Amino acid sequence: MSTYLLQIDAVDLNDYADQVNSEEAGASQFQSSSVSYHQNSLTNIATFIELPPGQRPKTKLQVVNKGDLAPSNTKQIWAGEILVSAGIRPVVAYR
Repeated sequence: MSTYLLQIDAVDLNDYADQVNSEEAGASQFQSSSVSYHQNSLTNIATFIELPPGQRPKTKLQVVNKGDLAPSNTKQIWAGEILVSAGIRPVVAYR
């Protein structure tokens, strides 16, 4: 299984999670994200791992602001910063 990068431009946390979940529908799984300078601007660069054909993550990714309560029945899978229209925000991702 190989990894690949994807640029994600999001207006808010839900938009970010929706774009990740859409990408995962194609047999991949989110690993991490970083805010990087790419093509003359700051953007989110997410890392995904390819899954075997037909496999997808069992649950959808949920992203919340750092310090907010975790969604029920989920585990933290990643924490860091993402860029949304309001600026760079510290967040936590759960499944």
